Amino acid sequence: MLRRMTKGLATLICSSCLFGQSFETASLRVQDASGTQSGIQATLGSFIVRGATLRSLVQWAWDVPPLSVSGLSSIDELRYDVTARTAQPATNAEMRVMLRNLLAERLSLQAHIEKKEKRHYALIVTADGPRFRESVEEGPAEFTRSIKDGRTALVVRRAAMPELAAQLARKLNELIVDETGLKGRYDLSIDITPYAGAPGDLNIADNDVLTIMFASLPAQTGLKLNSSKQPVDLLIVDHVGSLKDN
Repeated sequence: MLRRMTKGLATLICSSCLFGQSFETASLRVQDASGTQSGIQATLGSFIVRGATLRSLVQWAWDVPPLSVSGLSSIDELRYDVTARTAQPATNAEMRVMLRNLLAERLSLQAHIEKKEKRHYALIVTADGPRFRESVEEGPAEFTRSIKDGRTALVVRRAAMPELAAQLARKLNELIVDETGLKGRYDLSIDITPYAGAPGDLNIADNDVLTIMFASLPAQTGLKLNSSKQPVDLLIVDHVGSLKDN
């Protein structure tokens, strides 16, 4: 019964992509060995990817947390470049649908969402939080490092809580789910001066990352990570075909 249900979900998810919005022009290519890796950039009229794995593309297309995508091992084997434009200005949510459409058309990608019990962290608000303000600026989320007056801080601008959870998950290499209940976009910063290297050095030791996540984050922002093991939604990639001509 479960097998029939998941197969039906895969068909539903991927076939529905084909009837959604599409990019006006789009190129999807396997990156050669000398290619650069600069991530995913989405603006109101264009979508540019350099050196992203299929896992990363699927994660962005379905807007799911890191480590919640699984399935075929091939989703981590190749890196892709994408150059796409929309017919008119489009939001990230609209471009996510367009990317699903593109992956279904060019790679015959099939996937389904399945609920599985998995240990993860929940991002929640502490009893005396949150200790930050809603952003008054327009634009996409930004995650940067600031060095000023001898102090170093991780700076977040215009981030929704799911975006912050995803960024924290990348640093911790764990599945983090937003359970704050906060619906806006926010500005916040975390002082990491005791753990930062020399100016310009972006590396932080693994032990210090843990300290920042589980001590500095709650103390300075009123957000914390709670370990939990319960059913979470995972996106399972069932099939990837050969890349079709652009």
